[in-house]
Amino acid sequence: MAMRVGGFLYKNGSCLSGNDGLSFQADRVEGVILTDDMTLAQLKESIRGRLRMGRGEEICNVTYRMPMTLCPLRFGELNLCDDYSVAMMFESFRDNATNLNGVELLVQTVSSSIVEFDLNVSPVIDEGGSATVVACTQALANFTIEATNIDSAIIEFPPSNVCRRGSSSRRNPVVGESSRQRTAYVNEDEAEMRDPDFVHLTFQTRAVRIDMEAQAGPEFPEDVPPTMDNPLFLGAMFDNKDALRQAVKMYSIRQHRDYTVFKSKATFVDYRCKWYNNPCLWRMRARERDYYWEITRYVGPHTCVTPTLTQDNPKMDSTFIASCIVPDVIMTPGIRVSAIIDRIRVMFNTTVKYKKAWRAKHKALARAFGNWDRSYAIMARWLEAACHFNPGSVVVWEHMPHPENPDEFCFHCVFWTFAPCIAALGHLKPILQIDGTFLYGKYTGTLLLAVGQDGNKKVVPLAFAIVEKESESSWHWFLTQLRCHLVKDRTDICLISDRHQGILNAVNDERLMWHPPYAENVYCVRHLSSNLNKAYKNAKLKKLFVRTARTTQKHRVETNLRFFDTMREAYRGQFNPVGIEENWPDYEGPNLMPNPGNRRRRERPRTHRRQMEMDRREPAEREPPMQRRCGLCRQTGHKRGSCPNRGN
Repeated sequence: MAMRVGGFLYKNGSCLSGNDGLSFQADRVEGVILTDDMTLAQLKESIRGRLRMGRGEEICNVTYRMPMTLCPLRFGELNLCDDYSVAMMFESFRDNATNLNGVELLVQTVSSSIVEFDLNVSPVIDEGGSATVVACTQALANFTIEATNIDSAIIEFPPSNVCRRGSSSRRNPVVGESSRQRTAYVNEDEAEMRDPDFVHLTFQTRAVRIDMEAQAGPEFPEDVPPTMDNPLFLGAMFDNKDALRQAVKMYSIRQHRDYTVFKSKATFVDYRCKWYNNPCLWRMRARERDYYWEITRYVGPHTCVTPTLTQDNPKMDSTFIASCIVPDVIMTPGIRVSAIIDRIRVMFNTTVKYKKAWRAKHKALARAFGNWDRSYAIMARWLEAACHFNPGSVVVWEHMPHPENPDEFCFHCVFWTFAPCIAALGHLKPILQIDGTFLYGKYTGTLLLAVGQDGNKKVVPLAFAIVEKESESSWHWFLTQLRCHLVKDRTDICLISDRHQGILNAVNDERLMWHPPYAENVYCVRHLSSNLNKAYKNAKLKKLFVRTARTTQKHRVETNLRFFDTMREAYRGQFNPVGIEENWPDYEGPNLMPNPGNRRRRERPRTHRRQMEMDRREPAEREPPMQRRCGLCRQTGHKRGSCPNRGN
């Protein structure tokens, strides 16, 4: 049994684009009742009856406002050009009936042009010197002649030749508007000689211009004007093939359509809709010119509909996303991946996967700032330029042979310090703090740092080094460079560090001159307090330790140290392990058995926790259980593996 569907008719309205996609607006809106088994002819007949259209008014095009995405709900357009598209309209409405109020149709109508046609004798030769015969049987066959009297006749143009196919808003020029018009008048004798079937009629003598070429119309609507949502049109030019490919992807993603590359060569490419000829006719062909690419053929727009509303467009790959977020990455290089996902959702109403957004971020960083290989290649040149513009700066490199190419070298480590930093050490406190941190990125590495402190307790960076990892050899090399190029022959330096074994071994090496009397080595309070908190899990104890280390009053230090000594004595005792059962001593007491009265009942154990006022919730306040959605179509009731749309 056919289902009755309510709808709304927007007569000769316009299409608007907003936050929810496509919307219709018209001065006249009518309600209509349809059935889901209608054909295109029956649908147009119902529309004609509801809109009370006269004999001289015909339907040019019908567009359906179709839901394209579910979350959030956004609409697109579907041109109803055959019975298949009408069936797709009702199928889409049944799937989304809970979110829609009815079927919304934009109806474009056109009035039949009625003019008086003159077939009387009057020879006129046009500027080219040739006469055009207007009164012929072919012209009469294409028009309806109604003889109102013996002196005049009315010719009615058929509406099928007034509006171009595939367009709801572009119409052919009306009679008298084309620049290609030709007007000719012939006498009756000449007309009979050229057409033996010429019928002699006497009408009013009146000249009428008829544009027969405009009435025929082109085979394909290749004059689609460019818009913000559609940068593709006949004659559009692009710098290269990549720019053309980017524009096609942008259009496909914005319209929620899919396409395939039908044919591609070095000099031309042919794109077609995924559902080409079934029933969509969208296609585009572009060819390479001397210095650019040009669209040489374009047939559109799409008349198909996506059968599955997915949240991740297959054409939206990481390279495409990277091209869209390059400005954001330049402004904020540390942008979060979640922010990129939100950005793409706002731009294209599509939710991409985390991994794809992560790859897009790194590709955008490579486009904006260069890739990792280029960074390593430009680092030597940048340090050389820094030394050139800052005379007195020091850079020390160490390379290693490339394992595959003997003519090239691999980066091993580098040390540098600038001339202003070397000069600043003499005006700072006689302390030097060293530490290391690992680097993020494609290649592993560790940044070693030496900083000082001014009179205002502000940190002043002095020397830097990049090594493969934090080891004894790397710390040995870094401390050697510090003694040679920064500290030099000073013997009043206090070296502050953590308790890394590589630092301790390097400091104890007498050749480096970091032991007394050349320097003093003390430990960083921050690292010691962190180790103390990790061992005892006591934040108050950690604060007391930091306060004791920073105080300058002797009695406070002694008081706090006595507290630490007391605590240390409390934990001085040690537990001896019990060991395996074979080493246990013999037991001479009675054998023990469990008490049968303490055995639990075979039921669900009851809780003895007393519920407070905040634990009690009214039934209406309880949140409903969260329903899991399919990862492919975002519907409930099934999983991704059993999704009915998986094969589409």
